[in-house]
Amino acid sequence: MKRLAPFAAFALLSLSSCSGLSVAHAYLAADQATFDAIAPEYERYVQTDEHIDEAGKAARMRTILTWKKRLEAQAK
Repeated sequence: MKRLAPFAAFALLSLSSCSGLSVAHAYLAADQATFDAIAPEYERYVQTDEHIDEAGKAARMRTILTWKKRLEAQAK
């Protein structure tokens, strides 16, 4: 594991040194891509799972909504 640390540091430095690309921007882009891939399918699962009660569904939907709002706020 210690042998990977220099490579990870180099990768972060490389990302941050690219013009117009920062580590924060790269993280936001990755988080948005993760949301786009996971949220729609997860929402369908939550809405159709008969074993989740309404309170559980509401809580899970709030999780998706807060994730989306956080992404939108950071994109501004």
